[in-house]
Amino acid sequence: MTNGPMDAQYGSLPQSLSLFLFFFFFFFFFIFLVL
Repeated sequence: MTNGPMDAQYGSLPQSLSLFLFFFFFFFFFIFLVL
């Protein structure tokens, strides 16, 4: 699950922001599966 452009984009972001985005999309995907 590694994309070149996405890795380069998230690499420039702070670690906390990247983790926040990761958990946000994971939580959204989890709700999407439940609903």
